[in-house]
Amino acid sequence: MITAKQLKQTNIIFLEHRRLKERDSAMIKQIDEMDRLLAVYNSIDSINKQQLSSFKKQIEDQNKTIDDISSKLIKSKKKNRRKNFVLGVLSVALVSIFAFVR
Repeated sequence: MITAKQLKQTNIIFLEHRRLKERDSAMIKQIDEMDRLLAVYNSIDSINKQQLSSFKKQIEDQNKTIDDISSKLIKSKKKNRRKNFVLGVLSVALVSIFAFVR
C-alpha cells in the first residue's frame, strides 16, 4: 500500500516531470526558430556581401574611367597650349612681316 505522503510526493514528481517536458518542448521550438532566423540572416548577409563586392568593382571601374578621362583632358590642354603658342608666334610674325613690307 502507498501512503498519502508517498502519493503526494509521486504526484509532485509527475507534475514536475510534465512541467519540465513542456519547458523542454518550448525550448526546442525556440532553438528551431533561432536556427531558422540565423539561416535567414546568413542569407541576407551573403547577399549584402555580394552587393558590396559589386559596388566596390563599380567604384574601381569608375575611378579608372575618371583617371583615363583626366589624363586625356590634361593631354588635350597641353596640345591646345602648344597650338595657341604657335598661332600667336605666327600671328606676330605675319604682323611684323606686313609692317616691315609697307
